[in-house]
Formats: sequence, C-alpha cells, structure tokens
Amino acid sequence: EGRVGEKDPWLLGSRLALANNLVFLGELDDAERIASEAVGVGERAYGAHETTLRAMQCLWLAYFKLCYVGDAIAVCRRMR
Repeated sequence: EGRVGEKDPWLLGSRLALANNLVFLGELDDAERIASEAVGVGERAYGAHETTLRAMQCLWLAYFKLCYVGDAIAVCRRMR
C-alpha cells in the first residue's frame, strides 16, 4: 500500500514531462519508449482523453525528431 499505480494521473503526467524533456535533450530513444508506454497507459486508463492526446503528441514529437515519418503520420491519424 502507498505505491502509486501506473494509471495515476500524477505519475503519467510526470512521465510525459520527462519524455518531452528527453526529446529536447536529444535522448530520443528513451523519449520514444516513455511516450509510447504513456500512450498505452492513457488508452487503457482513459480512452480518448486529453491525457492520452498529450501522450500521443509527445510520441509524435519523438518520432518527428527521429525522422520516423511513417510512424509520425500514423500517430497523427490516431489523434483524429
């Protein structure tokens, strides 16, 4: 008891903040991994929700910076 679950909004928000910072620090592989995990958690916990959209935006940015154009386009399509 006292442990935070993966669906906790504060933990998810912290992971997204970390992933965004990692993108701008150039740690793109770690940013992509964390953002991808956050998208999965967001979809399971909240479905189509602002938190999930923020996670997808972070994942899109990581893909964009990694020049993974096809993956970035796929994320855009999922955000519709």
